[in-house]
Amino acid sequence: MDKTCSIVQDLLPLYEEDMLREETKKFVDGHLAQCAACRAELDALKTDVKPAPVSAPRKRWKNCST
Repeated sequence: MDKTCSIVQDLLPLYEEDMLREETKKFVDGHLAQCAACRAELDALKTDVKPAPVSAPRKRWKNCST
């Protein structure tokens, strides 16, 4: 894997969540257009199961202060 792939793969979670600046998004788009390995990483990221939101723990004991 070359340096560009490494950088793009580090950015993929933010890319998937649409949290990149426009300039960075264009860089990733251009790379993805040419790199099958990074497209496969993006596809794998999209199919990963996202964890359920974490809720505040319930108190189990009435007299417990934590």
